[in-house]
Amino acid sequence: MFGIWLGQGSCTKLKRQAMTLIDIDAGTRLLGRVVMESPVRVYPNCVLNHCEVGAFSYLAPGCILHQVQIGRYCSVGDGVMILSSHPTDRLTTSPFPYQTLFGPPHDAAPEVSHVNLPPTHIGHDVWIGSGAKIKAGVRIGNGVVIGAGSVVTRDVAAFEVVGGVPAKLIRPRFAEPTKRRIEALAWWQYPLPGQSLDWTDLAATLADLEDRVAAGRLGLHPSVRYTLWRDGKQILGRLVA
Repeated sequence: MFGIWLGQGSCTKLKRQAMTLIDIDAGTRLLGRVVMESPVRVYPNCVLNHCEVGAFSYLAPGCILHQVQIGRYCSVGDGVMILSSHPTDRLTTSPFPYQTLFGPPHDAAPEVSHVNLPPTHIGHDVWIGSGAKIKAGVRIGNGVVIGAGSVVTRDVAAFEVVGGVPAKLIRPRFAEPTKRRIEALAWWQYPLPGQSLDWTDLAATLADLEDRVAAGRLGLHPSVRYTLWRDGKQILGRLVA
């Protein structure tokens, strides 16, 4: 168990040996199992329900996320939501047959089952624009860009730029050889903040990283994960074994 203290900006920070590991707003609502791989930042007014967030990712204010696994280096914009699903091939789309919603005398036990929040998977280095909505159960590949306000109803392949309602392919981010090169390098395995690289030149950045990895001059970022939960006004955390 690690100590929690309230820092500036009403953020709760999980600390060990004076190094900030998880920077999470004190008002974040945590439901179910929430796991974060340090470092992560969570801005105010987020709701996290059974979520896992990878290292170097951030969640902007107002995100509502359910049953989702988010990779490393992801940028999740303001108000991004994971949407539940309702059955459309039955008599009613109302959830009352599989979920108790109302008080007596209309609180009958569920008669059937329906998974309204199947797991959603978001890869590494995904940028999700403000206000985007994602249907529960979809898979979003590495390097995807989702335009602000989009509604994602289907899987998105790696390195695609999508947008609209429903979201459709706008263009690929890179040519196929570059995609293969990035996937082979899997740069998100490494702690890149602070690395001196030519970030404005994709070819130069890739070549430099490939050289450093091949020469053993760039070590993997260790996976240090914490389970978080709320205890009254505090957010507590425990190292995942």
